[in-house]
Order: sequence, then structure tokens, then C-alpha cells
Amino acid sequence: MNFSLIIALLLSFATVVIHVSVGGADTAQPILDSDLSETTRMTAFYAWHMATVILVAMTLLLGDALFMRQKPDSAGLVAFLAFTFAALAIGQTLSHDLDWMVLPQWMLFIPLGVFSALGAAKMGRDGKA
Repeated sequence: MNFSLIIALLLSFATVVIHVSVGGADTAQPILDSDLSETTRMTAFYAWHMATVILVAMTLLLGDALFMRQKPDSAGLVAFLAFTFAALAIGQTLSHDLDWMVLPQWMLFIPLGVFSALGAAKMGRDGKA
């Protein structure tokens, strides 16, 4: 059993739940309620929904790695995306001198990337999930 991938799948699912529940109230609704132009509001709201789709897809990819095709490429892609998203959050935090809790996504994306990479590596060695 690939416990790293199970942990990654649970982290990914938790990320989706947090994004939809907390992000919906703290990010999506304030975007819609803002005084920004309609184009800016709708583009930002659209981007929030694109992020939702990507997070769900990451969870499905981990499910694919564990239960369907059982190939390391799905978990490897999730690791790449998670580390990239963590780097973006950390980069924006540092470049704009933000408090670390303004973009806290890195706290979930780093362990998600680590466990996805460990799970993919185990699959590469063992040839199965």
C-alpha cells in the first residue's frame, strides 16, 4: 500500500474542501461584491473557478494513481503543480512583503507536493501503487 499517496489524496481533498468553503466566503464573494469593473470582477471570479477545477483535477489524478491506472505520472504531475503553486504563493508573499497568512496556500501545497512525489517515487520503484 502506498501510504504517501493516500496522505496526498487526503491532503488534496482537504485542499478542495477548504478552497470551496473558506475561499468561497473569503475570496469569491468579496470579488463579486467589490467595486471593481465588471470585467475585472468576472475575470477574477472566473480565475477562482479555474483554480477550483484544477484542485479537483489534482485530487482525481491522485485517485487515478492509487486506484485506476496506478502509474506514477499522475502523482508526479500533482507534485509538480503543488510545488509550483507553493512557489507562487511564497514568491508573491516575499515580493509584495505580505504577511504569511495572506496567501497561506503554501502550507497545504508543500506537503501535498512532498507526499505526491514520494508516492510517485515508490510507484516507480515498485511498479504499482
